[in-house]
Amino acid sequence: MLRYPAFRRVWLGAMVSSIGTWMEGLGMQWLMAEQTGSTVMLGWLAAAQLGPMLLLGIFGGLATDRLDRRRLLLTTQLATMLIAAGLTVASALDQATPTVLLALGLLGGITLAFNAPAWQVMTPRLVPRAELHRAIALQGLQFNLARVVGPALAGLLLAQTSATVLFALNTLSFVAVILAIRSTEPAPPPPGPVPAARAQILEALRFMFGDP
Repeated sequence: MLRYPAFRRVWLGAMVSSIGTWMEGLGMQWLMAEQTGSTVMLGWLAAAQLGPMLLLGIFGGLATDRLDRRRLLLTTQLATMLIAAGLTVASALDQATPTVLLALGLLGGITLAFNAPAWQVMTPRLVPRAELHRAIALQGLQFNLARVVGPALAGLLLAQTSATVLFALNTLSFVAVILAIRSTEPAPPPPGPVPAARAQILEALRFMFGDP
């Protein structure tokens, strides 16, 4: 699958960015635990980061159907990079308080709700349809490798440096995936007229609750 240049660039860029994201996640959890000593606050941080996907994911899907998917991905990746940069600055100035961590985690979660649907429909544009199952499997492999390497590397760096270094490295990691996305061909417009948003939401709910 990596013989397809566009897919290879995106896969490698996503790998670098995913490792950075897991490093940042560990750094945020460590700061929250160090400052509060509360498992409840760790739970609130997780809710801030992941809750928006549950609540806004369907609107992210609607946006993906209506906007230029490549441009939407670039926008969400750049926004996430800026959030990571803000976290880096806050940590460097000793201002990464629990409130700041929760606020930035929430902003990141909102961005992810619009990034994930656009990311999921990008792979079919990068490989032939007959190879799609292999491409999806490789994307899963990339995610799981990053989930192992990111926290392990973060732990080593955190023991020697500080959480600020983790946040700075994550900020830089977005350069790889942004350049990879920019190198892909523009996304074609959706075939035919886009259904009304209400009709799409109802269709999604019927499928979700009606298909085993």
